Amino acid sequence: MFKAILLACSIVVAPAAARAADPSPSPSPAATQPPRLEGTYWKLTELRGAPAATLAGTPEAYLRFDAATKRIAGLGGCNQLMGSYELHGSSLTIAAGGMTMTACPDPLDKQELTFTDALRATKGYRLTDGALELLDGATVLARFVARP
Repeated sequence: MFKAILLACSIVVAPAAARAADPSPSPSPAATQPPRLEGTYWKLTELRGAPAATLAGTPEAYLRFDAATKRIAGLGGCNQLMGSYELHGSSLTIAAGGMTMTACPDPLDKQELTFTDALRATKGYRLTDGALELLDGATVLARFVARP
């Protein structure tokens, strides 16, 4: 034998204009904070003044800085890279330690060489409007955007 249970509930219907007037919750402080160098996924957008190379079906080039270990990890286009870094204020030096050795199609092969050269040449960095720039003096070596 089955028993039916009826639960009371209420439905509130408000006109669309009334819903639009309701203030939305303010974003959390973490959501409004600008990205930091360390702990952020940085997608490569520009390398030595040229747009980052992309090919359909290949992952994007990126870089991550791990504050706890002072290690970097990333992808130059089709090969994983790793290394270490030293950070003192806006001074940044990167020691590219190793890279996988998969053959890359053009233009990713050239990008990877330029990317690792740019990492080795980095002497500083700048964070502006959610973007990271790796610098050699006033010269921008690479630009990245923060990704969630």
